[in-house]
Amino acid sequence: MAHKQQAYTTPVRTRFTRLGFHLGFIAGFAVLGGALRGFNLLLIVAGVLVGLLIVQWRLARQMIAGMHLQREPFGDTFAEIPFTIRFTVANRCRWLPGWLIVIDDSIGANSSDSARQPAKASCGLGWILPGESRSTHYRCQIERRGVYRLGPPRMWTGFPFGLSTATVRGTSQTDLMYVYPRPVALPAHWDRLLESRVGGLTATAKKSGTSEGDFYGLRQWRHGDSRRWVHWRTTARLNTLAVRQFEQLQRYKVCLILDACNPAGGISATAQNTPNPFEHAVELTAALLRKLTTAAANRVTLVIQSEQVQHAVVTGRRQSILQAMRLLAAVQPSPTVDLGKAVMAGAAASGAEQTFLIVSPRPADQSRLQALPGNLLSRRLDLRWLCETRYDADQQLQELAS
Repeated sequence: MAHKQQAYTTPVRTRFTRLGFHLGFIAGFAVLGGALRGFNLLLIVAGVLVGLLIVQWRLARQMIAGMHLQREPFGDTFAEIPFTIRFTVANRCRWLPGWLIVIDDSIGANSSDSARQPAKASCGLGWILPGESRSTHYRCQIERRGVYRLGPPRMWTGFPFGLSTATVRGTSQTDLMYVYPRPVALPAHWDRLLESRVGGLTATAKKSGTSEGDFYGLRQWRHGDSRRWVHWRTTARLNTLAVRQFEQLQRYKVCLILDACNPAGGISATAQNTPNPFEHAVELTAALLRKLTTAAANRVTLVIQSEQVQHAVVTGRRQSILQAMRLLAAVQPSPTVDLGKAVMAGAAASGAEQTFLIVSPRPADQSRLQALPGNLLSRRLDLRWLCETRYDADQQLQELAS
């Protein structure tokens, strides 16, 4: 989802650099020595140095005041995937070009309790003519999922002598970016995890049929086949009617339940340098969600059981998928989780006649469903678990795929 463009127009702030302070000190020393000793040459040198400071201050301030900065629209991204942030700079001055324009930006977690300092990023332009607009960008890669705050950016220049800098700062212009869980690859036959059990009606096997879908193969013509399915080249070669056969895709009605209980006690995997079962459970949930929503006929309900129950009915629509992925990006672990409430929320949203797949960082434990009412327990819900550690979950998927 693209964010709207925002303009950054704040008062210009000017400050002298270390070189500017050194030059000012020399100018002051020259004025004092010339006044005490009567040396006109020292006074001339002091005047030249002061003149340089004034020219630097005025030119840099006037130049940066005529610049207009906008962050170009950007979308959400995935953890460990590089992305690009772009800016557009417009020079609104009539006669003064811009030189050596630098843009500083920051990226930090959108939470007040985050102990990490925002990361810094910079990009710039060498020159920009009056009335011209130019684009610049920087590339970034975020290692962890979450909600991040970009900005406010600042634009500055030290042209021409580097004796001072003139800066335009953003005040409240910040943008939010959702970083989705890191993409993980599922085995080729991952869908066996969701195949119907005996007597189940939640999923149908992939099969060839007469309704149009993905191309499956060729067969002999049968009564009732449409003429537009006839494959004329094969018909001419075999001297008998041959028609194209199509593949009916599986249709799933699945409730994905993420158990947001972190057995690691809330300590991040990055801090400990070891795999985090909770983070891997989130990644598996996101991968399953993306796979299931590639077919428009599937109906997926995402339920996240953390401190509160959050759910979203996900279809093949982009806005629906984006909402669900943002829930996964922002989920935080909880020390205690009651999965019974999550199953109840999924049944209330999409009915009990579906597959309930619980993705959990802990071993399967039916006693954690104690909040289920008797009417749901008596219906023998189709509950399946994908759980415990990263190794066990991957091994379970590999066994199902083999």
